[in-house]
Amino acid sequence: MFQSLFYGSNGEFQTFIDSMTDAIYVMEVEVDCFRYVSVNKEGIELAGITKEIIGKKIDDVVPKVKSDILISHYRKVLKQKESLRFEFESRPGKYEESILTPIMNDNNDIVFIVTITRDITHRKVAEMEKEKKEKEYASLIELNSDGIYTLDNQGNVRDVNDALVKLTGYSKAELKSGSLYTKLYGQYADEIDRKTSEGESHEFELQLTTKQGELLDCTVKKVPMVVDDKMAGVYGVIKNISREKKMMKAIKNSEERYSKLIEESPDAMMIYCDGVVKFANRAAAKLFGAPSREVFDGKSVYDFFPLVNRAAVKNEIDQLYAINPIQRLTEARIITLDGTEKYIEVSSVKTDYKGMPGVHSIMRDISVRKKMEEAVVKSEERYRLIAENSRDLIQLVTPSGKLAYVSPSHPRVLGYHVDELRGNNIEKIVQEEDISRFKEELDLVIKTKLHRSIEVKVNHYNKQWIWVHVDLIPIKDDEDEIINVLFVGEDITKRKDYEAKIHHLAYHDALTGLPNRINMDNHIEEAIKLKKEKTKHFAVMFLDCDNFKRINDQWGHDAGDEFLKDLANRLTNCVREKDVVSRIGGDEFTILIKDIDNQELVTIIVERIIQCMENPYTYQKDNFLVTLSVGIVTSYGEDDKKSLLKKADQALYTAKHKGKNMYCWG
Repeated sequence: MFQSLFYGSNGEFQTFIDSMTDAIYVMEVEVDCFRYVSVNKEGIELAGITKEIIGKKIDDVVPKVKSDILISHYRKVLKQKESLRFEFESRPGKYEESILTPIMNDNNDIVFIVTITRDITHRKVAEMEKEKKEKEYASLIELNSDGIYTLDNQGNVRDVNDALVKLTGYSKAELKSGSLYTKLYGQYADEIDRKTSEGESHEFELQLTTKQGELLDCTVKKVPMVVDDKMAGVYGVIKNISREKKMMKAIKNSEERYSKLIEESPDAMMIYCDGVVKFANRAAAKLFGAPSREVFDGKSVYDFFPLVNRAAVKNEIDQLYAINPIQRLTEARIITLDGTEKYIEVSSVKTDYKGMPGVHSIMRDISVRKKMEEAVVKSEERYRLIAENSRDLIQLVTPSGKLAYVSPSHPRVLGYHVDELRGNNIEKIVQEEDISRFKEELDLVIKTKLHRSIEVKVNHYNKQWIWVHVDLIPIKDDEDEIINVLFVGEDITKRKDYEAKIHHLAYHDALTGLPNRINMDNHIEEAIKLKKEKTKHFAVMFLDCDNFKRINDQWGHDAGDEFLKDLANRLTNCVREKDVVSRIGGDEFTILIKDIDNQELVTIIVERIIQCMENPYTYQKDNFLVTLSVGIVTSYGEDDKKSLLKKADQALYTAKHKGKNMYCWG
């Protein structure tokens, strides 16, 4: 029947297949070959052939690479005696889908195979692009150093990344079972669940409870996933800020140090009691457009919020007192003194201000970021949600160092427009002194295919540079080859500043600025090491004021503090630049004299110190003398720090016992 149909003169079959929009090829099955017997117009156009192929074998018409693929599928049809569907790349960038249908004779032998082929390039490219975006989305979740989770509309956990497992101590299975909010947030679970269901972005700062019961200070940001104007779920980003919190707590332990840091903080800070402002730093004055900090004195904190929001602000403050969390993070609108409306991020904590219960708020201007987030929430590109909502710098970099993708956070953090960076080499923004280190880390990531991190200085458009912590995360294809490297950068300039200040305060005396006991111990240990390695000797002096108590008793502690600062300057001026003067505590000082050849140099320095104390100290027109007792020990014959310091202390005691205002050798 088909033979007469295919070879008949009426052309009805040919007319029929020519009317179809898919490419049709009819192949006659012969012994170990397949021969064209009919092809329609669409098939001729798709394959770029002519009618002259009729009667020819497939491998005489089609290039070998493609014919081998087709023949292998034809043979599968012969073997299985059923239709077969497959896709293949017919030429670079061109994709086709074919359906092979066997035609059998009365003896159930396959005599023809009808091939229906259609161009699926558009669909295939869309699928590959979707797959690429899904991989990028997955990499942003799984390779993110912060904990990430996604929820469906019913609050069920869809997925969590390894970072969240590491952070919480729970397995992925445990995190996906039951209520994630109750498990992690405890008493705050209902509030978080309610705000999530409102379909708006929210950011919190609270304590998370790990599986082991450890409390971690974290920021939690939750953003709804909106697709086709419908909420498709929620993703959350949990960042462990315990280190920063401990740092802040350490600063708070010293009122003097803490006050200094508050005043110098680049963030606006305000303290208020019963709603009345008691303190505001310079940054707060700048944020609210005030000419000076004094403008805030006695004002109600609620005056700086729109009327419609004041009740909500008061409720937040009341909850802060009642629930007593370590800290709460909210977003709010404020009205500056000139009537300008701004968005701020407010981090508040209960405090005690001069014996009164109060609230200490840290405020950051997020007006620009807020506009960006509102635009992102409406986006349907789910895979970009994390990158474009993140405050961090996110980049996709080619193995050669070219910036393929730059997140919208760059203008806010670095001052560069996205278009100024995209397509450029990463060297454009890394400080020259750090480029070689950064390249080494990038090369190691490409070589080892492992995640690495580095802290570098990055150029800022308007400033000289900022500190950035960068996670370098390899992005691999299905063949395990690196196609890109994901950079996730966090601005740590404030942290570096705080670390530098804390490091200075940890190793220096807060009153005089001199090295403290810990710092001096390190210098002495280093001197002992140099003595052993290079035979460089040194001397240690213990100094104690003979009549310092009289100053505090007669003029008060302010006078005592001023004297100690003056004494620190006198001692520093008596020694060489390489020597170290430290305040151990109270009126006790230690001096390390480095690199000595004999005791003569030490004698010259100590007599200079004794002599400098002959100049009277003046306080409020009153003059008085303070003398010093000094104990000295040299490193000749001593290698042990404990023994050295003990001898110096004994020598000081001897000087005191013999009448003071003198020095003795140990």
